[in-house]
Amino acid sequence: MAMKSKKPCSFPRCSKLTTDMYCEDHADRSRESRKSLYNSRWRRERKAYLLRNPLCADIYKQHKTPVLATVVDHKAAHKGNEELFWNEANWQPLCASCHNRKTRLSDMMDY
Repeated sequence: MAMKSKKPCSFPRCSKLTTDMYCEDHADRSRESRKSLYNSRWRRERKAYLLRNPLCADIYKQHKTPVLATVVDHKAAHKGNEELFWNEANWQPLCASCHNRKTRLSDMMDY
């Protein structure tokens, strides 16, 4: 079985090499910091954003078909970076199907 090649940890300013997304030092901490961003403030902002931007950006762009968005996606992965997380210019409305496809493709690119 082939081993994965090592790459730098995805935690900001960490240069440790790992076969996963984060090194041992940052795996749990990064997960916790990302989790803590999805709080009541996020739920409030997400709801307001979807009211202002109700259509899935991907489907409307490609097919001009109106499909309701249910997810506020971060265009560039924030990886726990609060500034990028809260930057509304980095948000886009997506339906669950488009968001899942984008996430799956992004995860594949990480490996």
